[in-house]
Amino acid sequence: MRLLLRALGVYLLIGLSALSLAQPPSPTPQGTPDGDPVPTPVDAAGLRAANEVPPQAVVQLDGLPVLTVGPTDSLDASARAQELQAELQELIDADFPGEPSIKIQRDDKDLSEVVVQGKVHIPILDSDLVANGQTREQLGQSWLKALRTSFKLAAAERAEGHLIWLLKWLAMAALLAVAVDLASVWAFRRFLRLPGWSPRFVIWTSFLALALTSFPRTRPAGLWVTSKVVIPLLWLAMVIMLTYLALGVGRRTLRYYFAAMERYNESNPASGPRWRQQLMMYHQLARIAVGLVVILAAVLIFFGALGVDLWAIVTGAGFATAAVGLAAQDMLKDWVAGINIVLEDQFGVGDLIRIQGAEGRVEAFTMRVTRIRDVEGSLITIPNSTLRMVSNLSNTWSQVDLQIPVSYNADIRRTLEVVEQEAQKLLADWPDKVAEPPEVLGLDQLGESSLVVRMMVRTFPLMQFPVRRELLLRIKERFDREGIEIPYPQRVVWLRQMNTGDEEPGGEGG
Repeated sequence: MRLLLRALGVYLLIGLSALSLAQPPSPTPQGTPDGDPVPTPVDAAGLRAANEVPPQAVVQLDGLPVLTVGPTDSLDASARAQELQAELQELIDADFPGEPSIKIQRDDKDLSEVVVQGKVHIPILDSDLVANGQTREQLGQSWLKALRTSFKLAAAERAEGHLIWLLKWLAMAALLAVAVDLASVWAFRRFLRLPGWSPRFVIWTSFLALALTSFPRTRPAGLWVTSKVVIPLLWLAMVIMLTYLALGVGRRTLRYYFAAMERYNESNPASGPRWRQQLMMYHQLARIAVGLVVILAAVLIFFGALGVDLWAIVTGAGFATAAVGLAAQDMLKDWVAGINIVLEDQFGVGDLIRIQGAEGRVEAFTMRVTRIRDVEGSLITIPNSTLRMVSNLSNTWSQVDLQIPVSYNADIRRTLEVVEQEAQKLLADWPDKVAEPPEVLGLDQLGESSLVVRMMVRTFPLMQFPVRRELLLRIKERFDREGIEIPYPQRVVWLRQMNTGDEEPGGEGG
């Protein structure tokens, strides 16, 4: 796991190093050449309508953003930016000195334009002030500094020896990528039992973006790969790690909390009879709620970091949302039914229930399905929305309904005394299983071949089966000693002798 975290950390460093090359020079307002203080930036709202977004475009040199310009009277912002970009790029590609001539030309009233090498004139317009939110002096100084920085960078990248240095640096980065690739694949196979294709993709995509961004000609492609592939993948990796960490912390906190609640209920005699099942159900419900909150927060953080408006996507995909809602309506019904089961305490994990022809112990419960294990060991999964009628055989208490057949020849009053005595002995021997004194109801039926004695024994939850078996065993042994017969089904057959007619009944043959 440590190697995995280190590998993801290296991915982050590679991606951020590529991203750093994509950042434009950050011009800071400076003083004027005459030493005058910089005026306070103009209020952009004074130059545009309150709800109007100013048109603007970015001028790039060697793939890096340098200037933000607005439209002119004859050109929109995009066309103007492309025109200036072509002129400036032509100067950069030409043989220009290391310190290019970049200056600000003024008229009698105010700053007018920035002139590069005496060939490219960039007028400072009111639309530029609105787009940048600066005064004319501030914007002129910012453009001046940004252009000088960009031209110096272009000259350094085209200098002799820079290519050899860059290739050596990329070779070292490739060796680092190979080492991280091997370490990440080993960590994924060792700890996560996964082949590790996802980290390999991130590693080599990051290296590709880094290599493309290092060369002026391929920098736009490298920046595109960085912004569209590498950065989202790095954000995804970080969000997944944070989600995993948050889920672990949340579930561990819940486990400690409910363990403390269990200890409290065990020591508190006033706790209800079903506190254990309720705690287990609430624990599962809390785990689901924590998981939903953490995952929702992770999705919001991830798409928020990428600048994606989720609300616009959801509202714009109304038809798809309606289709998904129709497809998931059964799942929503299951969730609602699951919440009702928890709130109404119909049953809990560990309860013995009978439902839809199946009987078994609740082994697992989620908001969508209930899983029960029957006596044959089969795991039965039932959607919660289909649970119309549930018989809970272990809610608060259970009961043994015992019907004992005896022979018609038996002394019925003695039989009732014997049954009562054995039931009282069982109560004395098993006080942890028998909840209340047994109740012998008396003679319940006059059957075809037997008399039926009936008794009720209330037990603690899930204790009705061992109590029933033990009580039957004791009654059988006592009946054997007392000579009380337990009958088996029998039938009396009467045979009638048929006469042939040759002789009459009672006569003598001659």
